Amino acid sequence: MDNPTPQDLSQYIQTLKQMKDLCTNSSQWVPLWSAIVGGLIAWIPIAIGAFWRGRSTRKSVEIALLAEIANIAIMIRKRNFVIQLKEIRDTLTEMNKQIANTHNDSETLPNVATQTFIVTVSTDYYRIYKANLDKLGVINGKKLLKIVSFYSLLESIMLDVKPEGNLGKRGSVEDYTEVIIFLEDALKLADELSAQKT
Repeated sequence: MDNPTPQDLSQYIQTLKQMKDLCTNSSQWVPLWSAIVGGLIAWIPIAIGAFWRGRSTRKSVEIALLAEIANIAIMIRKRNFVIQLKEIRDTLTEMNKQIANTHNDSETLPNVATQTFIVTVSTDYYRIYKANLDKLGVINGKKLLKIVSFYSLLESIMLDVKPEGNLGKRGSVEDYTEVIIFLEDALKLADELSAQKT
């Protein structure tokens, strides 16, 4: 079609006139609708990208936190902290019973046996948790509650086993019982979280 015939030119001219009529006779709303549709079309890739970035962030934060929680639980179990705490509590309970049985002064309370228990914990022990505090909101509600509860329980235990904490200063039967409950609850949460899929 190197040289158009007069019929071809006539047909092209007719087509151009029809297109002009379509554009000039259109409604005043066409530009508005064109802008809205164009904006929506432009927004779709942005929304999809934001969705995938959010999903990717959620998955990576969850995986990192669950790995840290699993590692902490492994270390607690390998070091037999629960067993050690229970043995000390049981020994103190038995000692307190013996003290109470031999106490014969009704005007004073008997002495109570105590034993300190100190664990040195690194200040950056929760490195991943602390680094992702600003991203916790991307995790679903139930899983987030378990994760935050786990770290809260461990933080409380860590405060108790420091030299200035309850077990570090005196270590009564009640103090040991509370720490054992917190530690068992934390390990239960770690097990529940490890069973969940991200």
